Amino acid sequence: MKRLWLVVPLALVVIASACSSSSSTATSSGSVTGQVTLTMWMGYTPPPPVDQSQEYLSIQDMVTRFEAAHPNIHIDIQYVNSDNALQKATVALQGGKQPDISYQYGTNMPQLATAPKLVDLTQRVQDPSFDWNDFFAGERAVATVDGRVLGIPALVDNLAIVYNKDLFAKAGVPTPSPDWTWDDVRAAAKATTDPANKVFGLVFPADASETMVWQFEAMLWEAGGDILNADNTQAAFNSPAGVRAATMLQQMQQDGSLYLDFHPDSGQYTNLFNSGKIGMLITGPWDLSAFPNVKYGVVQMPSFDPGGSHITIAGPDNWVIFDNGPD
Repeated sequence: MKRLWLVVPLALVVIASACSSSSSTATSSGSVTGQVTLTMWMGYTPPPPVDQSQEYLSIQDMVTRFEAAHPNIHIDIQYVNSDNALQKATVALQGGKQPDISYQYGTNMPQLATAPKLVDLTQRVQDPSFDWNDFFAGERAVATVDGRVLGIPALVDNLAIVYNKDLFAKAGVPTPSPDWTWDDVRAAAKATTDPANKVFGLVFPADASETMVWQFEAMLWEAGGDILNADNTQAAFNSPAGVRAATMLQQMQQDGSLYLDFHPDSGQYTNLFNSGKIGMLITGPWDLSAFPNVKYGVVQMPSFDPGGSHITIAGPDNWVIFDNGPD
Protein backbone atom coordinates (compact mmCIF):
# COMPACT_ATOMS: atom_id res chain seq x y z
CA MET A 1 0.00 0.00 0.00
CA LYS A 2 2.89 2.36 0.73
CA ARG A 3 4.06 2.09 -2.87
CA LEU A 4 0.67 2.89 -4.34
CA TRP A 5 0.59 5.92 -2.07
CA LEU A 6 3.94 7.31 -3.20
CA VAL A 7 2.77 8.57 -6.55
CA VAL A 8 0.21 11.07 -5.29
CA PRO A 9 2.55 13.34 -3.30
CA LEU A 10 5.09 12.92 -6.08
CA ALA A 11 2.51 14.03 -8.63
CA LEU A 12 1.79 17.12 -6.52
CA VAL A 13 5.43 18.17 -6.74
CA VAL A 14 5.94 17.30 -10.40
CA ILE A 15 2.80 18.80 -11.90
CA ALA A 16 2.11 21.61 -9.50
CA SER A 17 2.38 24.10 -12.32
CA ALA A 18 1.36 21.77 -15.12
CA CYS A 19 -2.27 20.83 -14.56
CA SER A 20 -4.42 21.67 -17.51
CA SER A 21 -7.58 21.33 -15.41
CA SER A 22 -6.42 23.40 -12.46
CA SER A 23 -6.64 27.04 -11.46
CA SER A 24 -3.48 26.89 -9.39
CA THR A 25 -0.21 28.70 -9.21
CA ALA A 26 3.09 27.22 -8.08
CA THR A 27 5.74 28.85 -5.93
CA SER A 28 9.44 28.59 -6.63
CA SER A 29 9.72 25.95 -3.90
CA GLY A 30 7.22 23.70 -5.68
CA SER A 31 4.30 24.26 -3.31
CA VAL A 32 0.87 24.86 -4.74
CA THR A 33 -1.71 27.57 -4.13
CA GLY A 34 -5.27 27.55 -5.37
CA GLN A 35 -7.41 24.56 -6.30
CA VAL A 36 -5.89 21.71 -8.29
CA THR A 37 -7.65 18.81 -9.99
CA LEU A 38 -5.53 15.88 -11.13
CA THR A 39 -6.88 13.11 -13.35
CA MET A 40 -5.66 9.65 -12.41
CA TRP A 41 -6.27 6.57 -14.53
CA MET A 42 -6.25 3.29 -12.65
CA GLY A 43 -7.23 -0.04 -14.09
CA TYR A 44 -6.82 -2.97 -11.78
CA THR A 45 -10.51 -3.42 -11.08
CA PRO A 46 -13.60 -1.38 -11.97
CA PRO A 47 -15.47 0.60 -9.32
CA PRO A 48 -18.41 -0.98 -7.47
CA PRO A 49 -21.01 -2.41 -7.86
CA VAL A 50 -18.79 -4.81 -9.78
CA ASP A 51 -17.67 -7.73 -7.63
CA GLN A 52 -13.95 -7.99 -6.83
CA SER A 53 -13.42 -4.23 -6.62
CA GLN A 54 -11.07 -4.28 -3.65
CA GLU A 55 -8.13 -2.70 -5.47
CA TYR A 56 -10.29 0.20 -6.66
CA LEU A 57 -11.65 0.74 -3.15
CA SER A 58 -8.13 0.65 -1.69
CA ILE A 59 -6.88 3.34 -4.05
CA GLN A 60 -10.04 5.37 -3.48
CA ASP A 61 -9.37 5.22 0.27
CA MET A 62 -5.80 6.43 -0.20
CA VAL A 63 -6.97 9.27 -2.42
CA THR A 64 -9.57 10.28 0.17
CA ARG A 65 -6.93 10.40 2.89
CA PHE A 66 -4.58 12.37 0.62
CA GLU A 67 -7.27 14.91 -0.20
CA ALA A 68 -8.03 15.34 3.50
CA ALA A 69 -4.38 16.17 4.11
CA HIS A 70 -4.23 18.44 1.02
CA PRO A 71 -7.64 20.15 0.78
CA ASN A 72 -6.65 22.24 -2.25
CA ILE A 73 -6.02 19.11 -4.36
CA HIS A 74 -8.71 16.92 -5.85
CA ILE A 75 -7.88 13.58 -7.50
CA ASP A 76 -10.35 12.54 -10.19
CA ILE A 77 -10.10 8.74 -10.35
CA GLN A 78 -11.08 7.28 -13.71
CA TYR A 79 -11.19 3.56 -14.41
CA VAL A 80 -9.21 2.55 -17.51
CA ASN A 81 -8.70 -1.17 -18.01
CA SER A 82 -4.97 -1.82 -17.67
CA ASP A 83 -5.00 -4.02 -20.76
CA ASN A 84 -6.12 -0.99 -22.79
CA ALA A 85 -4.19 1.71 -20.94
CA LEU A 86 -1.31 1.99 -23.42
CA GLN A 87 -3.60 2.26 -26.42
CA LYS A 88 -5.82 4.80 -24.70
CA ALA A 89 -2.84 6.85 -23.54
CA THR A 90 -1.41 6.84 -27.07
CA VAL A 91 -4.67 8.17 -28.50
CA ALA A 92 -5.02 10.71 -25.68
CA LEU A 93 -1.50 12.00 -26.27
CA GLN A 94 -2.22 12.54 -29.94
CA GLY A 95 -5.17 14.74 -29.03
CA GLY A 96 -3.57 16.45 -26.03
CA LYS A 97 -6.08 14.81 -23.67
CA GLN A 98 -3.71 12.70 -21.58
CA PRO A 99 -4.33 12.26 -17.84
CA ASP A 100 -2.00 13.62 -15.19
CA ILE A 101 -1.29 10.18 -13.70
CA SER A 102 -1.74 6.74 -15.24
CA TYR A 103 -1.25 3.16 -14.16
CA GLN A 104 0.67 1.29 -16.86
CA TYR A 105 2.13 -2.18 -17.28
CA GLY A 106 5.91 -2.29 -17.11
CA THR A 107 5.98 -3.69 -20.64
CA ASN A 108 4.45 -0.42 -21.86
CA MET A 109 7.37 1.71 -20.73
CA PRO A 110 9.57 1.62 -23.87
CA GLN A 111 6.70 2.86 -26.04
CA LEU A 112 5.59 5.47 -23.51
CA ALA A 113 9.18 6.69 -23.33
CA THR A 114 8.82 8.09 -26.85
CA ALA A 115 6.13 10.53 -25.70
CA PRO A 116 7.55 14.02 -25.05
CA LYS A 117 4.81 14.62 -22.45
CA LEU A 118 5.99 11.78 -20.21
CA VAL A 119 7.68 13.31 -17.17
CA ASP A 120 11.33 12.41 -16.52
CA LEU A 121 11.55 11.64 -12.79
CA THR A 122 15.27 10.89 -12.64
CA GLN A 123 16.31 13.89 -10.56
CA ARG A 124 13.36 13.60 -8.21
CA VAL A 125 13.95 9.94 -7.30
CA GLN A 126 17.62 10.71 -6.66
CA ASP A 127 16.60 12.95 -3.76
CA PRO A 128 17.69 11.01 -0.62
CA SER A 129 14.30 11.65 0.96
CA PHE A 130 12.58 9.67 -1.78
CA ASP A 131 14.24 6.35 -0.81
CA TRP A 132 14.42 5.14 -4.41
CA ASN A 133 16.58 2.20 -3.39
CA ASP A 134 13.76 0.89 -1.22
CA PHE A 135 12.30 -0.54 -4.44
CA PHE A 136 13.60 -3.85 -5.72
CA ALA A 137 16.28 -3.60 -8.41
CA GLY A 138 13.94 -5.21 -10.93
CA GLU A 139 11.27 -2.60 -10.23
CA ARG A 140 13.72 0.24 -10.71
CA ALA A 141 14.97 -1.31 -13.95
CA VAL A 142 11.48 -1.61 -15.46
CA ALA A 143 10.71 2.01 -14.54
CA THR A 144 13.90 3.15 -16.31
CA VAL A 145 14.30 3.52 -20.08
CA ASP A 146 17.64 4.52 -21.60
CA GLY A 147 18.89 5.78 -18.25
CA ARG A 148 15.79 7.91 -17.52
CA VAL A 149 13.43 7.07 -14.66
CA LEU A 150 9.99 7.46 -16.22
CA GLY A 151 7.76 5.67 -13.75
CA ILE A 152 7.20 4.95 -10.08
CA PRO A 153 6.80 1.25 -9.26
CA ALA A 154 3.22 0.49 -8.26
CA LEU A 155 3.51 -3.21 -7.50
CA VAL A 156 5.28 -6.42 -8.42
CA ASP A 157 3.24 -9.51 -9.05
CA ASN A 158 4.56 -12.95 -9.87
CA LEU A 159 3.47 -16.46 -10.72
CA ALA A 160 2.68 -19.24 -8.27
CA ILE A 161 0.45 -22.30 -8.37
CA VAL A 162 -3.07 -21.97 -7.00
CA TYR A 163 -4.77 -25.28 -6.20
CA ASN A 164 -8.24 -26.43 -5.23
CA LYS A 165 -8.00 -27.83 -1.69
CA ASP A 166 -11.23 -29.79 -1.96
CA LEU A 167 -10.17 -31.54 -5.17
CA PHE A 168 -6.81 -32.38 -3.63
CA ALA A 169 -8.47 -33.81 -0.52
CA LYS A 170 -10.98 -35.80 -2.58
CA ALA A 171 -8.15 -37.36 -4.60
CA GLY A 172 -6.02 -38.02 -1.53
CA VAL A 173 -3.29 -35.65 -2.71
CA PRO A 174 -1.26 -34.18 0.17
CA THR A 175 -0.97 -30.43 0.57
CA PRO A 176 1.91 -29.23 -1.64
CA SER A 177 5.08 -28.42 0.26
CA PRO A 178 7.42 -25.54 -0.59
CA ASP A 179 9.99 -28.03 -1.89
CA TRP A 180 7.71 -29.77 -4.36
CA THR A 181 8.84 -30.67 -7.87
CA TRP A 182 7.27 -30.82 -11.33
CA ASP A 183 7.03 -34.57 -10.91
CA ASP A 184 4.85 -33.86 -7.86
CA VAL A 185 2.73 -31.49 -9.97
CA ARG A 186 2.33 -34.13 -12.64
CA ALA A 187 1.29 -36.74 -10.08
CA ALA A 188 -1.19 -34.33 -8.46
CA ALA A 189 -2.63 -33.41 -11.85
CA LYS A 190 -3.17 -37.09 -12.71
CA ALA A 191 -4.79 -37.79 -9.36
CA THR A 192 -7.23 -34.88 -9.53
CA THR A 193 -8.22 -35.48 -13.16
CA ASP A 194 -11.69 -36.98 -13.57
CA PRO A 195 -12.51 -37.51 -17.26
CA ALA A 196 -16.09 -38.58 -16.56
CA ASN A 197 -16.83 -35.22 -14.95
CA LYS A 198 -14.52 -33.23 -17.23
CA VAL A 199 -12.16 -32.28 -14.41
CA PHE A 200 -8.54 -31.54 -15.36
CA GLY A 201 -5.55 -31.42 -13.07
CA LEU A 202 -3.82 -28.35 -14.53
CA VAL A 203 -4.64 -25.63 -17.06
CA PHE A 204 -1.99 -24.11 -19.33
CA PRO A 205 -2.36 -21.39 -22.01
CA ALA A 206 -1.80 -22.60 -25.55
CA ASP A 207 -2.34 -19.51 -27.68
CA ALA A 208 1.25 -18.32 -28.28
CA SER A 209 0.43 -15.18 -26.26
CA GLU A 210 2.37 -13.22 -23.68
CA THR A 211 0.50 -15.22 -21.02
CA MET A 212 1.83 -18.49 -22.43
CA VAL A 213 5.37 -17.12 -22.71
CA TRP A 214 5.21 -15.87 -19.13
CA GLN A 215 4.29 -19.28 -17.78
CA PHE A 216 6.68 -21.22 -19.97
CA GLU A 217 9.57 -18.88 -19.22
CA ALA A 218 9.22 -19.57 -15.50
CA MET A 219 9.39 -23.30 -16.24
CA LEU A 220 12.37 -22.75 -18.52
CA TRP A 221 14.25 -20.91 -15.78
CA GLU A 222 13.38 -23.61 -13.26
CA ALA A 223 14.91 -26.15 -15.64
CA GLY A 224 18.08 -24.05 -15.83
CA GLY A 225 17.51 -22.43 -19.22
CA ASP A 226 16.74 -19.02 -20.64
CA ILE A 227 14.99 -17.43 -23.61
CA LEU A 228 18.12 -15.66 -24.92
CA ASN A 229 21.86 -16.12 -24.50
CA ALA A 230 23.90 -13.96 -22.14
CA ASP A 231 24.31 -11.03 -24.54
CA ASN A 232 20.75 -11.29 -25.88
CA THR A 233 21.88 -11.96 -29.44
CA GLN A 234 20.55 -15.49 -30.00
CA ALA A 235 17.60 -17.61 -28.95
CA ALA A 236 18.60 -20.07 -26.23
CA PHE A 237 15.39 -21.92 -25.38
CA ASN A 238 16.14 -24.68 -27.90
CA SER A 239 18.28 -26.36 -25.27
CA PRO A 240 18.12 -29.37 -22.95
CA ALA A 241 16.40 -27.15 -20.38
CA GLY A 242 13.83 -26.00 -22.94
CA VAL A 243 13.17 -29.57 -24.03
CA ARG A 244 12.78 -30.63 -20.41
CA ALA A 245 10.22 -27.92 -19.68
CA ALA A 246 8.24 -28.60 -22.86
CA THR A 247 8.40 -32.36 -22.30
CA MET A 248 6.80 -31.99 -18.88
CA LEU A 249 3.82 -30.23 -20.46
CA GLN A 250 3.69 -32.85 -23.22
CA GLN A 251 3.64 -35.66 -20.66
CA MET A 252 0.79 -34.09 -18.73
CA GLN A 253 -1.16 -33.60 -21.93
CA GLN A 254 -0.57 -37.26 -22.78
CA ASP A 255 -1.73 -38.18 -19.28
CA GLY A 256 -5.02 -36.46 -20.09
CA SER A 257 -4.58 -34.17 -17.10
CA LEU A 258 -3.66 -30.93 -18.87
CA TYR A 259 -6.38 -28.57 -20.07
CA LEU A 260 -5.02 -26.49 -22.95
CA ASP A 261 -6.61 -23.06 -22.91
CA PHE A 262 -6.56 -21.51 -26.38
CA HIS A 263 -8.27 -18.32 -25.17
CA PRO A 264 -6.76 -17.51 -21.76
CA ASP A 265 -7.70 -13.84 -21.96
CA SER A 266 -11.39 -14.77 -22.17
CA GLY A 267 -11.45 -15.65 -18.46
CA GLN A 268 -12.68 -19.18 -19.16
CA TYR A 269 -10.06 -20.72 -16.88
CA THR A 270 -11.35 -18.69 -13.91
CA ASN A 271 -14.86 -19.97 -14.56
CA LEU A 272 -13.58 -23.54 -14.75
CA PHE A 273 -11.57 -23.15 -11.55
CA ASN A 274 -14.54 -21.60 -9.77
CA SER A 275 -16.77 -24.49 -10.83
CA GLY A 276 -14.35 -27.15 -9.58
CA LYS A 277 -13.28 -28.30 -13.03
CA ILE A 278 -9.58 -27.42 -12.65
CA GLY A 279 -7.31 -28.72 -9.89
CA MET A 280 -4.41 -26.29 -10.37
CA LEU A 281 -3.54 -23.20 -12.33
CA ILE A 282 -0.45 -21.07 -12.72
CA THR A 283 -1.38 -17.47 -11.99
CA GLY A 284 -0.72 -14.44 -9.83
CA PRO A 285 -2.43 -12.28 -7.22
CA TRP A 286 -4.51 -10.49 -9.87
CA ASP A 287 -6.73 -13.58 -10.12
CA LEU A 288 -7.28 -14.44 -6.47
CA SER A 289 -10.28 -12.17 -5.94
CA ALA A 290 -11.97 -13.95 -8.86
CA PHE A 291 -12.23 -17.21 -6.90
CA PRO A 292 -14.93 -16.53 -4.30
CA ASN A 293 -16.35 -20.05 -4.59
CA VAL A 294 -13.13 -22.01 -4.17
CA LYS A 295 -11.29 -23.10 -1.06
CA TYR A 296 -7.84 -22.65 -2.54
CA GLY A 297 -4.23 -22.75 -1.51
CA VAL A 298 -1.16 -21.06 -2.97
CA VAL A 299 2.28 -22.59 -3.26
CA GLN A 300 5.45 -21.42 -4.92
CA MET A 301 6.44 -22.67 -8.35
CA PRO A 302 7.96 -26.16 -8.31
CA SER A 303 11.52 -27.15 -9.14
CA PHE A 304 12.51 -29.77 -11.65
CA ASP A 305 14.89 -31.51 -9.27
CA PRO A 306 14.72 -31.99 -5.48
CA GLY A 307 16.47 -29.03 -3.93
CA GLY A 308 16.45 -27.22 -7.27
CA SER A 309 15.34 -23.77 -8.27
CA HIS A 310 11.79 -22.58 -7.57
CA ILE A 311 12.34 -19.44 -9.61
CA THR A 312 9.30 -17.48 -10.77
CA ILE A 313 8.73 -14.56 -13.11
CA ALA A 314 7.71 -11.12 -11.89
CA GLY A 315 5.89 -8.28 -13.60
CA PRO A 316 6.50 -4.79 -12.17
CA ASP A 317 3.87 -2.18 -13.08
CA ASN A 318 4.29 1.58 -12.84
CA TRP A 319 2.56 4.85 -12.20
CA VAL A 320 3.57 7.40 -14.82
CA ILE A 321 3.03 11.16 -14.90
CA PHE A 322 2.27 13.31 -17.93
CA ASP A 323 3.18 16.98 -18.21
CA ASN A 324 -0.04 18.93 -18.80
CA GLY A 325 1.56 22.34 -18.35
CA PRO A 326 1.80 25.06 -20.98
CA ASP A 327 4.11 24.39 -23.93
